[in-house]
Amino acid sequence: MTIRSFVVALACISCWILPTGPAQGTDPNVVPEVLMDLGAIQRRTGELEEAQTNYEMAIEQIEDESGVYDTRLVAALSGLGAVLHDQGRFDEAVQVVDRAMYVSRMNAGLHNLNQVELLNQLTESLVAQGEFQAASDKQAYSFTLLRRAYGLRNPEIIPGVYRLAGWYRRIGDIYVARSLYDHAVEVLEEAYGPEDLRLIPALQGLALTYRLERFPSSAGSRESAAGVDLTTGAALGPEFSVIAERSRIAQINRYGDGERALKRAVLIYEKSENVDPSDRARAILDLADWYLLFEKWKRAFETYDLAHQVILAHPSTALRVDEYFGDPTPLYFPLPQPGRSPYGETKQGYIDVEYDVSDRGEVAAVRVTEADPPGLIDFRMRKYVRLARFRPRFESGKPTGALALTYRHNFTYTQREEK
Repeated sequence: MTIRSFVVALACISCWILPTGPAQGTDPNVVPEVLMDLGAIQRRTGELEEAQTNYEMAIEQIEDESGVYDTRLVAALSGLGAVLHDQGRFDEAVQVVDRAMYVSRMNAGLHNLNQVELLNQLTESLVAQGEFQAASDKQAYSFTLLRRAYGLRNPEIIPGVYRLAGWYRRIGDIYVARSLYDHAVEVLEEAYGPEDLRLIPALQGLALTYRLERFPSSAGSRESAAGVDLTTGAALGPEFSVIAERSRIAQINRYGDGERALKRAVLIYEKSENVDPSDRARAILDLADWYLLFEKWKRAFETYDLAHQVILAHPSTALRVDEYFGDPTPLYFPLPQPGRSPYGETKQGYIDVEYDVSDRGEVAAVRVTEADPPGLIDFRMRKYVRLARFRPRFESGKPTGALALTYRHNFTYTQREEK
C-alpha cells in the first residue's frame, strides 16, 4: 500500500467513526491533520522525502478547501520548513517558514506570539547558510514580541530572555548574554524570592559567561559571526543597551562573580526539598570544574569529593557514577582552524592526536599520530591541545591520570592552485 492510499484509508476510517447529521457532517480537517501527523512521524524516523510529500499534500488540500490564509497552513508550512532544513535545503526552508509567518500575521496580527517559534526556526536555517546578521535580527524581533507582550519585569518573559542570552553566547557576545542572565536573576528574585529553584538556570548561565570570558569556545559559529551587529539595542530596548554597555566596562575579569553564582546555585539546592539528586550533583560538579579550571586545586578536589558522596548516596545516581568520573571529561578543549582563502579549492582535512591527562586534568605528551594533509596544522594542534583542561578520571573517589587518549580533529582548508 502506498503512503497516499494509507493516508486516504486513515481519513476514511476517521470519517466513518465521526457522528454525522445536518449540523455536524464529516470534519473537513481530518485529512490534512492526518497528513501532518504522518509527516511529523516520518521526519522523526528520517523518512524526509515521504514527510515532504505529506506536508505538501496537506498544504495543497488546505488551500483547495479554505484558501491561502487558512490558519492550519502555519503548522503545515512550519513542518515542511523543518523537513527542508533537515534535507539541507536551507534557502527553501527560509522561504516556506517566511510564508508561515505571513499567514500567522494575517490571522493573529502583526505582534502575535505564535511567531516566536517560527522565528527560532528561521534562525537555524539562516545560521546554516552563514547568514548570521539576518539570524540575529530574527532573534531580536522574537524578543521584541515577547517584551511587547509581557514587559521586562514579568516572569513570563524569562524563557525568551534565556533564548536570547543563548543566542548572544552562541555568536560570541558574552557581555550582552551576561546582562540578560543578570536581568533574569533580578526578575526571578523579585517574583519568587532569593532561594527559589527557578533561579538556578539564570545563575548557571551567568557563571557560564564568566567561564567563557576566560576559556572561550572555539565554536565555528562564533568565528563565522564576526562583524554581526550584536548590540543595536533594537530588541533589548534602551534599558538593556545601557546595562549591556555597563556590563562590558564593569564586569570584565570579575571571575569571582561567576564563582559566587555557582556557589549560590549549590546552596539553593541544599536548602530545597524534593530536589532531583542528579541536578544537585551536576551543580556541585559545575562548581568543582570551575575550581579546577581556575587552578584552585584544594577546593576543586574537596568539591569533587562532595559530588562523589552525593552521587553515591542515591540509588538513581549511584548506578551512573562512571558517567561523571569514569573517564576524563573535557572542560576546555580549544582547536585550531587553518587559514582559508577565497582562492583555490576548498578541501576537508583531519589530524589525529594522542595525549595523556594528569590527575589534575592537565594535558601532557601530545603526539600527532596521523594527519591529512601532513604538517599543515601539526604544530598548532599540539600547542592548542596542551592548553586543554579535563575533569580527571576518578578511581575509588580519588583522581588519577589517564594515558594515550585519542582525538580526531576535522577541518576545512584551502589548497592553493599550482601555477
